[in-house]
Amino acid sequence: MKTILVDGVEVRRGSGNVFADLGLAHAEKLKIKAGLVIQMRQAMRRLGLTQQQSAKRMGVALPKVSYMCVANLATCLSAS
Repeated sequence: MKTILVDGVEVRRGSGNVFADLGLAHAEKLKIKAGLVIQMRQAMRRLGLTQQQSAKRMGVALPKVSYMCVANLATCLSAS
């Protein structure tokens, strides 16, 4: 990766997968899960659904939806 200086700070173009750039295991899987969480939250807002309504509609437990909605991605993403 090419490094440039911006206002005295070294900046490198990312690979498009922040998880891989951070050297995390299973980076592609994490990227997919994060994308799904983003899509789910956008759909909830667009449809005006509560967390409870969303959980019922998706057939998952309310706590899992709640974790995703409060951006607790570490908990959500580590779950299988």
